[in-house]
Amino acid sequence: MSEEKARSPDLNLDELIEELESKLSKKELTFANEYLKDLNRTRAAIRTGYSQKSAKNQAYRMMTNDDLRTYIDARIKKMQTERVADAQEVIEFLSSVVRGEKKEQVLKYTSVGTQELVDVDVSIQQQISAAKELLKRYDLVDDLRAKELKERIRRLKLANDAIDSLNPEDQQIIITNVWGKQWGEGLTGEEIS
Repeated sequence: MSEEKARSPDLNLDELIEELESKLSKKELTFANEYLKDLNRTRAAIRTGYSQKSAKNQAYRMMTNDDLRTYIDARIKKMQTERVADAQEVIEFLSSVVRGEKKEQVLKYTSVGTQELVDVDVSIQQQISAAKELLKRYDLVDDLRAKELKERIRRLKLANDAIDSLNPEDQQIIITNVWGKQWGEGLTGEEIS
């Protein structure tokens, strides 16, 4: 395969890894596999067989190899796709918890004084928590907050309209400071405007 095809997004990760494995030396592959254990270049070089004195320089040199770096990146990407739950998985799991379809394992004492694992339904609190997390993913929380905010604004407008409908002489504003002492009394709306 050509270099261009190896970098194309159409190439399957497994195929890319296999192609790069055929290009890399045994020592380079060992280094890459050791590096993937803890993502530490120097320790990977030492575990590959380089001396402690030269490990840092050898690791740096090896990481300048484009094929080796591509191989490591492809392996990391493959691990992520295999191990990390995607958004759909998370939503499905949370939905199953909300519906009460998931069980939880807990230890239960037996009559003979031992313990055994038993499956129990998830608690209401866990279902509520999962529902909240699910709402966050659907941006429904933002919709609910927006509706709540609109309702508060509507109430404030009603209160403001009620105040505006009062006779200016009937309006009295008392300003208090942070200690609760009044700064002014009997100010009418006309004096403030």
